[in-house]
Amino acid sequence: HRLTVKPEVMGFLVRKGFHPKLGARPMRDTIERLVGEAIAARLLIGDGGPVTGSLAVDAAEGVLVVR
Repeated sequence: HRLTVKPEVMGFLVRKGFHPKLGARPMRDTIERLVGEAIAARLLIGDGGPVTGSLAVDAAEGVLVVR
């Protein structure tokens, strides 16, 4: 499987994963949850083939999507 992370995704993940008191400690959980959800959504609506493409932020919805 190949998944390319676009530059704007990094900023999105940092904003979602940073906590004022805990710093970047919650970052791993945030990345696993958001990226996992995006890949799962792609698999559920996809053609059953391998997950390939780019991980992008859907600005209108504020979520990650695989395109």
